[in-house]
Amino acid sequence: MERLRAVLGFFVVVVFLGMVCFGCSGDSSAIPSNLSTRVNVLFADNGTLAPVVESAGEGTVSATDQSWEYTLTLENVSEDVLWYTDRPGRESGTETVQNYIDLWPKMYGEVSPNAVLDGYLNGETLNDGLYLRSEQVLYDSKTNRLTFQVTLLGSTMTDQHPVDPVDIYDIKLTVLDNTPEGEVNYWSFGQTAQGGVLEPTGTDGSYTLILNGVYQELYQVQNAPGTRFEILNTEFLEYNWSHYFSTAAPNSSLSGYTNLGELQLVLLELDNPSHQGDNVSYDATVLGGQVLPDDLLSDVTLLIDSPDGTVPLCSQSGAEAKCYNQCFPSGLHPTPLCCPKGNPVDYNCSETGKADWCDYTLCKGSAPGKCSSEICTTYRKPSGELTKLVIHNNTDSDVKVYLQVGANNVTKGACPESWSPLQLEDYPCEHIHTGGGVCDWTIKAHGQTTIEGKEGRCTNGTISFAMDPAETCGMSLGEFTLNVDPDPAKDLDEGVDISLVNGNNGKIEVALGSSWKVQTTGTFVTRIENYEGTGANNQNKNGVYNYLCDKCTSKWKPPDCPGTETCSTQETCNLLRDGAQQGGTVTFTWKGPNW
Repeated sequence: MERLRAVLGFFVVVVFLGMVCFGCSGDSSAIPSNLSTRVNVLFADNGTLAPVVESAGEGTVSATDQSWEYTLTLENVSEDVLWYTDRPGRESGTETVQNYIDLWPKMYGEVSPNAVLDGYLNGETLNDGLYLRSEQVLYDSKTNRLTFQVTLLGSTMTDQHPVDPVDIYDIKLTVLDNTPEGEVNYWSFGQTAQGGVLEPTGTDGSYTLILNGVYQELYQVQNAPGTRFEILNTEFLEYNWSHYFSTAAPNSSLSGYTNLGELQLVLLELDNPSHQGDNVSYDATVLGGQVLPDDLLSDVTLLIDSPDGTVPLCSQSGAEAKCYNQCFPSGLHPTPLCCPKGNPVDYNCSETGKADWCDYTLCKGSAPGKCSSEICTTYRKPSGELTKLVIHNNTDSDVKVYLQVGANNVTKGACPESWSPLQLEDYPCEHIHTGGGVCDWTIKAHGQTTIEGKEGRCTNGTISFAMDPAETCGMSLGEFTLNVDPDPAKDLDEGVDISLVNGNNGKIEVALGSSWKVQTTGTFVTRIENYEGTGANNQNKNGVYNYLCDKCTSKWKPPDCPGTETCSTQETCNLLRDGAQQGGTVTFTWKGPNW
């Protein structure tokens, strides 16, 4: 989970106008001509996300009662805002925060800008990210404070719906430029890595940017007025670079931390991405900011401006029409860049280079053996990898893990006949229970067990911690189906969930990696967890079946356990991933009963 927090150290923040400035002054008579294309970056030492309704008096506000409205307060905001223009411009500079606030209406007009925010929660060593909508921003130049009234739309925080104030440190906020009126919404890219360094090339201002330990998630963040984001594999950026940026190389901001813990930022023009394993390099030209050659930065975030605006990105919603030529510009590497096609045309799937495109669509054309040009494609290059299962004990005590292995079942999210499930002998079982089918072993405090995938074998089962499944009631369960037949023609999915149908004896967190989504909504997720109790705290949580609700939104044949159910109102309990995208690591972490 900690690794995922670094991956997700940023999310979209929608900052609405309604900005008021106390103690502001400054001459804005000379208005720069490039305001509408500026990307602005500011910093704050610390901040607080506080619920609008907090615990008070004799009562305590629960996660159910707490609305999603919060007050975000940023303290000790940087004196200057660093800015650079969207391509093809290469300008950069600084403004005081005061002047930036004064220029706000000129920059954004009536369209509220989107921004990227990342920071550290109290006690955490890696970034967390927040996804917010803000209806009002107040700036007090005397106290150097920015205050936002926000709605929390999503986050990578462990508690995704906090009822108490949350402290955040080392905050960076990048406010994106808006999509010009009348054009299709622009998207910007976000890439994260464990480390990064700028190596001089010998030419003044030119460097090689090397990112080490790049995470596989590539984020596409919509510029305002859009508010959506998508998660793709980072290799798309290299494969489709020339298509994304055919008219001009993009500008970007690179931020990270020195070995002294100091946040550094440099503005770059990037080109020619290349990857080797988990490392990615770019040709980089410095536009501005702090340049520290050969100084390795950690917890790196690279924000890259929008692709050519002539073609919009594919939407995960499936609502937009797409055309074949944009989805396969080279015939080799598919791109998520597509455009509407005016007249529906069916492509013959037997034609060279088009069969794969038909196989990887969410829906097919009506004609047999053909796929329509008017469908949404989410083609992803098959990974060719196997998924690794990790079971982690994140408590101070040893814990016994109980495993039930699965059986063949030719349905989505379960093992196909061609890929039979691993059996008990494939796991580090210390004791096989009478009758077979269940075994257990002990994981030391803060230890873990790794189950490698096997070619032609499916990793399918259910685990519980500290409770034998024979007890039936009272236990949290982790359920998984990994490594299914990746043949696109089989149309199989990997599946993961946390089941509280039998009860809840402790917190389980699941770090998923890339390409996982909620089965019914298509929402991409990278981490799930359960919360205390068997009531509303676990209702409508992605990837969580609540108490006695074996059909997610209702009871069907639940175990004979006491109490009443609080079923989800939405079908959000099951998480799936296209079998062709299997690979990476799925980690089930036991946090114990201490909430």
